[in-house]
Amino acid sequence: MFPWSSTTALPTTSTRCPGGSEGTIPFGDNAFDVVLNRHESYLASEVGRVLKPGGAFLTQQVADGWSDDLHDVLGLPRPPATGFTRDFAVTQAEAGGLTVVESGEGADLVAYADVAPLVWYVRITAWAVPGLDPAASRPLWREVQRRIESDGPLVLREPRFWLRATV
Repeated sequence: MFPWSSTTALPTTSTRCPGGSEGTIPFGDNAFDVVLNRHESYLASEVGRVLKPGGAFLTQQVADGWSDDLHDVLGLPRPPATGFTRDFAVTQAEAGGLTVVESGEGADLVAYADVAPLVWYVRITAWAVPGLDPAASRPLWREVQRRIESDGPLVLREPRFWLRATV
């Protein structure tokens, strides 16, 4: 899979990419052995351009439907589907010149034993439930807390996918 084992000391040098214009990566061709990406947008053709021959691209992404459980718990309509799935990302990567070696899907399961962390999460991630004012929704939060107390922790499923590609 990788040319190193879990006991191999990996280089600790990293470069944070400030981003270029129109999705370009502001580095020269064949600059990196590995490009890591977590939850950020990317252009596969740019990733391929900055990778050295044989280099690896690893990404983990939030998949379509990531906030559906949250909307269901709050009794709100689910947002429209985005179509951002593992299959879409694989197709996009291959169209950009990368070879997808492996990929997978899964989900983060987030458990709330009290409503307070959920209110905090909704407050700091305004995009999770657009238009919902946590402070103005106290009756809703009281109901969610009542459900937690009677049914146990609230567990929300947040779909994710990952892929590993090479040039």
